[in-house]
Amino acid sequence: MWWRLALPLVFMFAPNIISRVVRAAYLVWKLTLDHRVPLLLKLLVPATIL
Repeated sequence: MWWRLALPLVFMFAPNIISRVVRAAYLVWKLTLDHRVPLLLKLLVPATIL
């Protein structure tokens, strides 16, 4: 029964959450490819995935 209450909230907030996740992923990708970012910080991305 709780999903009947949660489903409209998901549809209301999903576009905002999805756009924030996409922007954050793009930022991480660009920072990973940037030569000014130290290698240790670049290694944090794969370390968190593992």
